Amino acid sequence: VKTKQGDILILSLSGRVDSDTAPDFEKEVLEAIDNGEIHIVINCQDLQYISSSGLRVFLLALKAVRPLNGEVAVCSPREHVRDVFDIVGFIGLFAIYDSVDDAVKQLTQT
Repeated sequence: VKTKQGDILILSLSGRVDSDTAPDFEKEVLEAIDNGEIHIVINCQDLQYISSSGLRVFLLALKAVRPLNGEVAVCSPREHVRDVFDIVGFIGLFAIYDSVDDAVKQLTQT
């Protein structure tokens, strides 16, 4: 699900992001960036599972927006999703917030 708050794009994930669903997620993210969206919040509140294919999309998004002075923030990951981010070292790459509002507030200030 895609929404906007000011110039911040919010992508809300639900269910699973795995080898079956990651290509659609990747297409959506890259199209948004191509359309000028460089401040992105990915809401993981309803995300049940993420595979390496899904993690790759997060990384692609970050690599695409950083040279444009953009940012990708993650919010509301469930504990097991946050653990996956921690294990693969994404905690140091992505700002992780407790809520969409916290993430939007922070990205608005940058």
